[in-house]
Amino acid sequence: MAWRTRLLELGLHEIPVDGEIGIAATSMSNFHPDPPDRLITATALLSGAALLTGDKQILEWSGKVRRINANR
Repeated sequence: MAWRTRLLELGLHEIPVDGEIGIAATSMSNFHPDPPDRLITATALLSGAALLTGDKQILEWSGKVRRINANR
């Protein structure tokens, strides 16, 4: 838990998963069926945050989430 405390001190902002995110996660068209990926992506979409990921399926999805490729 020390790493989490340190990240919060550095400005990390945690976003709780709520019903709005859950609904958005189930409503994303042409997205693969993995529930955690859906929740992570829906959270980024609704919060306007960029999503840092190396996940090929998220990176190639046609949706309008801002993505940063972690593989580069």
